Amino acid sequence: MEKVASRYNDKRQFRLQNGAMSNFFAGSKIKVTQLPPYLKTADPMPMLRPADLIAVGDIGTVRDRRPGDYWAIKFERGSFLLEEKYFELVKSHLMEADE
Repeated sequence: MEKVASRYNDKRQFRLQNGAMSNFFAGSKIKVTQLPPYLKTADPMPMLRPADLIAVGDIGTVRDRRPGDYWAIKFERGSFLLEEKYFELVKSHLMEADE
């Protein structure tokens, strides 16, 4: 994983394993589109948690990209690792990123 910008508060775009750049920046707002069977916490020692801690439609903030095509996402009830198939960018945030 290669970080393009140097400061955490900057918009950082992440390089995927195939060399392409991701559509997600650190700080991007996402919306949950479907629930995974369980949640994995984004702690240094991850734990499995029940999926009902978040709901479809919940808004979270991308923190960083982790190995195995997981994204660390911060929600009100904690930070969890999610695969990209479980969320999408919030459309209003897409317009801000283009500016």
